[in-house]
Amino acid sequence: MQDHSPRQNGEISRREVLAAGAALLAASMAHAEEKSPSVPGMPGPFRGRVVEVLHKGSVLDNKVQAEPVEKMISRGMCELTGEKDETAAWKKLFSPSDIVGVKVSPVGRPLSISQPETLLAIFKGLNLAGVPNKNIILFNRYEEEILACGFEKIVPEGVRIGYGAKNYDDVQTGLEGYDPNNYVEFVKVMTNVDAGVPANHRSHLCNVVSKEVTKVINVAALKDHASAGVTMALKNMSHGMTNNVCRTHTSTDNNWCGTFIPAVVGGIKTFREKVVLHIGDGLIGTYDGGPGIWNPHFRTWEYRSLLFATDPVAMDRIGWEILDAKRISEGLPKLAETGAKGKNPGHESFDMRQPEHVFLAGKAGLGESDITKIDHRKITIAS
Repeated sequence: MQDHSPRQNGEISRREVLAAGAALLAASMAHAEEKSPSVPGMPGPFRGRVVEVLHKGSVLDNKVQAEPVEKMISRGMCELTGEKDETAAWKKLFSPSDIVGVKVSPVGRPLSISQPETLLAIFKGLNLAGVPNKNIILFNRYEEEILACGFEKIVPEGVRIGYGAKNYDDVQTGLEGYDPNNYVEFVKVMTNVDAGVPANHRSHLCNVVSKEVTKVINVAALKDHASAGVTMALKNMSHGMTNNVCRTHTSTDNNWCGTFIPAVVGGIKTFREKVVLHIGDGLIGTYDGGPGIWNPHFRTWEYRSLLFATDPVAMDRIGWEILDAKRISEGLPKLAETGAKGKNPGHESFDMRQPEHVFLAGKAGLGESDITKIDHRKITIAS
């Protein structure tokens, strides 16, 4: 990646950020590599493979259509796993004894989210694999975001709702709903908190993932992000399943999502063990002003696509390419060039966006970040 940030008054360059991040990741990954058992997880059995299924009838006037989405899910799972029928495809990754957490992405509501139609098709697929509804938990970091999207109204009978905390909190260091023994630790703390308190340095994994489920399906939305550049599979884990994450982007010049995201996902070995499937919801994507509608520049488009992978890094790398292509078509700079000190300065919240977390995650062994080595299978369903 080119160094697009100016170097003044002792500022570090993008290259130095990458070097520092690599060192941080090496330290955080050492323990994870030693301890990770041989189980399905990241990058999973299909490293570097990203299946993208498009259907022009899947979204009409910003309304997602259930029947096309069911066809997209079925085709995507078969193509990802190499199986000829959907039941066999789901059985490749899930068994009746599994307790499966389905992680939603609600922040881009009401349009750019894990769509209810996508979730219902996933529940159906899990049932095909023999997973009963009582063994499925739809979850998110905050209950209030689940309720704001109305997810609790669409889940089939028996499917449970889970969350880390009930409501949003800037500081986010409370441990209710989080595992006190499953965390990663960093020097930085949230502004104006006591640096002498260990919890202020730690990001703890939510109990749903740590203690309640055996496997996780990560249903991420395709969106750009003001600080991370792209928010998809990796960030839906790092910022969507742990606490104390606001400290990563508190001000224009305090943005370290680029190193935090891969260090958290790589440093918490439970992610590597349990998150076995990533489905990227690009039915309605966000190409500017993400992650939410509070940004006056928030803009969505009907991309009409779903992406499938066991490799979150490869999925995010393809998502990054998709977003850059859309941004260029709209006269916007590429994500890696965007920031208050880069391009588009009057509309940006941080000095530079930091999509390099995708490359760092690749260096950490979480998946394939080299675009030339990614098997991107793009399928269009006509009807």
